Amino acid sequence: RLRLAWSMGFAGWDTFLDQLDLYRERIHDQFKSILEEPGESSQPHSPANGQLLSVWEGRISDEQAGEILAAQGFARANSTPQLLRGFRKGRLYQAFSGVERDRIDRLLPLALMQAAQHADAERAMSAFILVIEAIGRRSAYLSLLIENPIALRQLLHLCAASPWVSRHIGQHPVILDELLHPIVDIRERGKKDIAGELEQRLAQLDSDDEEGHLNALREFQHAQVLRVAAADVSGVLEVEDIHRALTSLAEVLMQRVFDDSRAHVKAKTGQVPGTAGVIAYGKFASAELGYHSDLDVVVCYLPETTGDTGNAHEQEYFYSRIGRRLIHLLTVRTQAGILYELDMRLRPSGRSGTLVTSLDGFFEYQMKQAWTWEHQALVRARPVVGDDRFAGEFERMRSAVLRLQREGEKLRQDITAMRSKMIDANCQSTADLYDIKLDQGGIVDIEFLVQFLVLLHAADHSELVLPRTTSETLQALVDAGILERQDGDRLLQCYRIYLRHSLDLGLLDRPVLVAQSKLHEERKAVTAIWNATLG
Repeated sequence: RLRLAWSMGFAGWDTFLDQLDLYRERIHDQFKSILEEPGESSQPHSPANGQLLSVWEGRISDEQAGEILAAQGFARANSTPQLLRGFRKGRLYQAFSGVERDRIDRLLPLALMQAAQHADAERAMSAFILVIEAIGRRSAYLSLLIENPIALRQLLHLCAASPWVSRHIGQHPVILDELLHPIVDIRERGKKDIAGELEQRLAQLDSDDEEGHLNALREFQHAQVLRVAAADVSGVLEVEDIHRALTSLAEVLMQRVFDDSRAHVKAKTGQVPGTAGVIAYGKFASAELGYHSDLDVVVCYLPETTGDTGNAHEQEYFYSRIGRRLIHLLTVRTQAGILYELDMRLRPSGRSGTLVTSLDGFFEYQMKQAWTWEHQALVRARPVVGDDRFAGEFERMRSAVLRLQREGEKLRQDITAMRSKMIDANCQSTADLYDIKLDQGGIVDIEFLVQFLVLLHAADHSELVLPRTTSETLQALVDAGILERQDGDRLLQCYRIYLRHSLDLGLLDRPVLVAQSKLHEERKAVTAIWNATLG
């Protein structure tokens, strides 16, 4: 840098960069004057804008600034001048070049005007400044926000609704590009659309650039989650739409990473017969992933039976390497973060079991050794990666396990004992806060109720084996006459309310806890049905 500055006749890098930025700014202004449509100016020169510029620059007293902000819609207007002053006098702003400061001076009044449109304008501005501080001196993003009213409006909207999203953007500013476009209707985007967009992005990379591919996968995931969050805070989507979109994204990425893992290991070891896949459990299986969900998975393979013991060992080795590669690609931390956290404790024998198992071994374990809670988990399990042969064989085995004849009292004791252990070990309720997920009357009570009834009645009602989501299984239980329609409707209503609270708290980056004074009717209804069913 110093050599470049000297060669251009400057004493140092900073003075050279200041002059270079002035030239860039002049060229950019010419560019805008040619391409900008009439009335499209990114910085409206209104009286309000001039007043807000005075507020930002601190050229008026805090009292005067508070009056201007209050007139614009800031409820706690007196606290905002202090927030702005702290940023203006902070290390980042002071370290900016003249051109960078000019960009901030143009951006902040626009942000204040947009923040004023929200009920909690102060929170929106506070989160927005955190984003700007995280972006740092990457001035291209500042220009993006100045020149694109849609992007700035959507960013302030997200900052007002979700501190987690604003922090997420600050950590991964490349996803700001997603805000250039109006919020899309995610209900119209299926797995095929997501996979097609992912392939387009990856096709631009060198096939040998592993780090580039890892970062691209993560940046794609961050961008897609931002799209979902932006659509969520707009308030026009149902709970199921959000869960389905996040689950579809995870399925597409899991398929891509599995394919990459298989291709990588095949290139190293050569062709091995057989097929393999990934079985989803928990929220991943029931298509109810949230913003912070990890993925519960088990990797299995279906070997070709040749009678050759050596060949069987070779296949096991091959698929074990695929499993390790899969875990690496999903969980390794790059400069763009990780893709997903994985939970693989539901594989046969848990942490002490092998990383990858054959479907025959999986089936034998489920039939002879699995605990009741492992059969509960199987109620929602489904293959998310694998060909038709693999999926068909897994479904056959799963149905056989779920349709075992079970003794009702033993099943009831096992499930209530496990439920008590979960509450004792993990419930976060306090005298003031209620744990929506784990406490009595919450999400897990509804899920355990559904699993109990499926395991108890599936031997005589094969239709109970087909659904995976909690809502669809509740409907199947009602249709089969096992659950009263009134009880099924009430459980579904409570479940959807709980999931909506969980998503909202996820956007706020808070645990699934609410005040003990809330959700009384829902908790009472779920507990009453639990007591009537399980005692």
